[in-house]
Amino acid sequence: MDGETGSGRLGVGLVDLKDGSAWSWRGDERFPMQSVYKLPIALAILTAADDGRLNLDDTIALGREDLSIQWSPIAREFKGERATYTVRQLAEHALQLSDNTASDALLRLAGGPGSVTALLHRHGIAGMRVDRSEREMQPEALGLPPFRPEWANETALAEALNDLPPSVRRAALVAYLADIRDTTTPKAAAHLLAKLARGELLSEPMTRVFLGILAGTRTGGSRIKAGVPEGSAVAHKTGTAMDVLGTGPAVNDVGIVTLPGGRQIVVAVFVAGSDRPPAERERLIASVTRAAIEALH
Repeated sequence: MDGETGSGRLGVGLVDLKDGSAWSWRGDERFPMQSVYKLPIALAILTAADDGRLNLDDTIALGREDLSIQWSPIAREFKGERATYTVRQLAEHALQLSDNTASDALLRLAGGPGSVTALLHRHGIAGMRVDRSEREMQPEALGLPPFRPEWANETALAEALNDLPPSVRRAALVAYLADIRDTTTPKAAAHLLAKLARGELLSEPMTRVFLGILAGTRTGGSRIKAGVPEGSAVAHKTGTAMDVLGTGPAVNDVGIVTLPGGRQIVVAVFVAGSDRPPAERERLIASVTRAAIEALH
């Protein structure tokens, strides 16, 4: 199956929630998360809500100086100088739409990357780490200098990338794929979701909130969702890096699949550094999902 990634690597973590059995492929290797890392950031926020340190209905004011880079519906739709969102709305934007502005706002609210990674360690999830904001991670991964506010505009970002020599972009890609920051092992990603599904990370009401938000994810319809039987439910989070010279640094999807009969399986699939066309990378994730479900029967 690894050959289907082209020049890249495939990582898989699976857990059958019926009996706790697990399987992995390259399960202990590190893979770049991209927006899968919004899962632990959201966990930190919902933990704070569980502990009474914040309320999901608290409001957060964002200014133009808070807009982030690359993919952000908030930035795209921003009008005037200030906009207000509830914590719940920011969580929905970050998880369901993969909005980078929302994610960076939540990361600040959570106390920064160190606080998020420390929370993961407290839950025994040692193979996953959060190190940077989107505004720090994305320019570096793309070969750009540190973030500039004008790059919140997609046209300005595209122009900046067009000005970069291919050698700079290639070097940034190689460095990004070797970087341990903001990475996870497939086993750790599957472990996090299994603990979430079992109610081991949050209270029952907050677990329902988290899973409900993930069930409304609007990205990645051709990944895990395309590999499940009709009538299944999927609560998931995708991660996607901008292609660099025909190579996809990261195309990921991790989720909890509830099959029509009620059986649940955790699927975490990571495709790193693949030179196959984007649609083929997504089909690979769907194929892994389909094979995992067929193996249950």
